[in-house]
Amino acid sequence: MTTVVPADCTLELVSETAVGQYRFGPDGSVSVTIGMKDGPVCAPAWVYRVVSDTSIELWREEERLELWTEIQRVDDTLHVTCRGSRLTFRISP
Repeated sequence: MTTVVPADCTLELVSETAVGQYRFGPDGSVSVTIGMKDGPVCAPAWVYRVVSDTSIELWREEERLELWTEIQRVDDTLHVTCRGSRLTFRISP
């Protein structure tokens, strides 16, 4: 599967308060850990769909949970827009 996000790498959200780790598989699966630092977290399994060269959708069953647009990779970081906010992720193997 061609994707605008790096497959088989971990994306870690750069945030003072939120936890966000995403691991995109080449088969369209996404292993996710989300929540709050020093608070509750959950680890759902999602799928993703490529919408364009710079955007993807993240889904659980029949519900679209997130839309990432304006995806841009710069060295070992990934920048995306989600719900009107610009997010930065560190990319690691």
